Amino acid sequence: MSALYQLVSLTKDPFGDFNDELLWNALSRCGTFDSEAKDLIKSALVDDVNQVVIDEGANYSLGERQLISFARALVRNTKILILDEATSSVDYETDAKIQTTLNNEFENVTILCIAHRLRTILHYDKIMTLERGEVKEFDTPINLIRKDEGIFKSMCEKSQITEQDILQS
Repeated sequence: MSALYQLVSLTKDPFGDFNDELLWNALSRCGTFDSEAKDLIKSALVDDVNQVVIDEGANYSLGERQLISFARALVRNTKILILDEATSSVDYETDAKIQTTLNNEFENVTILCIAHRLRTILHYDKIMTLERGEVKEFDTPINLIRKDEGIFKSMCEKSQITEQDILQS
């Protein structure tokens, strides 16, 4: 069983503002487990969702840490998410869970995302391209891919991403 299924407390909560059901709900919404697994996990835990986390979360995989971070953001009702290569070091299954979570659970949240996997940002409202630290382009994905000799268009061509891909995202 994955280490994530041993679970952790999602937030520092010295005053008990967040009940366990809220924490379980947030973990579930991030795709960490289904309802059947939840019952099995809960029965195996001694101290509810509070579990030991080794320094910097070393007892969890990178993907598990990402999903826990998203669950934490849900519990805190975060309005801005800053993602720096959020899916660069995860497997495709975890990447899919992250994308589903972002699309379904953070629909009304501002997301600032640094990404090299272009397909993960094709559906974003706006994309900014940088070159040597300078902003070169800032527009909707569809407008950027239609821009002759644009940086984003060039990156899409190298990644075999078409205008149709953007329209379908």
